[in-house]
Amino acid sequence: MNAAMRADVFPPAITTPSRKTAKDAPPMTIDEFCKRYALSRSHYFELKQQGRTPAEIRVGRKALITATSAREWERRLETEQKAM
Repeated sequence: MNAAMRADVFPPAITTPSRKTAKDAPPMTIDEFCKRYALSRSHYFELKQQGRTPAEIRVGRKALITATSAREWERRLETEQKAM
């Protein structure tokens, strides 16, 4: 089985973000964010209770996470892990 066939059969666990700029990237729903970062919804909400999730914007009843907010969250996690 070659590498191209393996990718079809065994997709990567974490999807890589596209190369779009923050202006071009549409905001993600919580489900899309969890899928992109391989988090369960329950773990996301545990982190949210601890104040450790990215900033959300509300549009009606829907919570959205911008690409900028997700990148800031990634940097915060890296900083926390380096401090350990």
